Amino acid sequence: MLIKNMLMEELLKDKINYPHVVSALQHPHQIIENSEDSLLIFCPVSKVFIAEYAGPNAPDFARFIKNQDIIRLQTTNSTLYDLLKPDFSVHYQCVQAVYDTKTTEKGIFPQFKPLLPEDMPFAEETYGLKTYIQQLFHRNRLFGWYENDVLTGYVAFHIDESAGALYIKPEFRKKGYGAKLMKTAFENYDEGIKYSQIVHDNTGSIKLHEKIGCTISEKPLFWVYNEDFIYYE
Repeated sequence: MLIKNMLMEELLKDKINYPHVVSALQHPHQIIENSEDSLLIFCPVSKVFIAEYAGPNAPDFARFIKNQDIIRLQTTNSTLYDLLKPDFSVHYQCVQAVYDTKTTEKGIFPQFKPLLPEDMPFAEETYGLKTYIQQLFHRNRLFGWYENDVLTGYVAFHIDESAGALYIKPEFRKKGYGAKLMKTAFENYDEGIKYSQIVHDNTGSIKLHEKIGCTISEKPLFWVYNEDFIYYE
């Protein structure tokens, strides 16, 4: 049971800006710190830490975080981000898009289905991270949109349950396939809160998410990490 006035309780009231916290608590996790102004969650499957802070002494909390075995971490606190990013090789800023429609069209699009094995080489080439995309495929987290049995593009549900890795083949772009694919993916997802994380200057993806009815977070989400994503189970 959560204690009143804890930071976590406040964050859970705002799922538009903190869907990453909501999602983490819906899946296997460890709470390392949970006080009135500090929250640190560890997600063992992805080895992602989530850190949020609302107190007056961010440097102290940053030092506490650095005492953990951090591989990758996300936070909406810009001060924490600035304090932590010198220790990591990769760091960037995202916005989050939350899909919260009340009406769904689940299962009515036969064009939407798990990516076919013969299309995996294309996904590996275009996404990069070969091991990770293979893990997504084998966990039934990689989906394609097929028009007349031809793949137009793919989307994935990531290790942290966010939707992403959206890629539409060049010959099918600007024809609405990206919106169809992303919207249908959200409508067929039953594992928790439905959201994406989008690099903050990817205006095309942000507009696509707005087009299908997503609400874009006001708070940025910051990522730092030293290792690419893979499953650790």
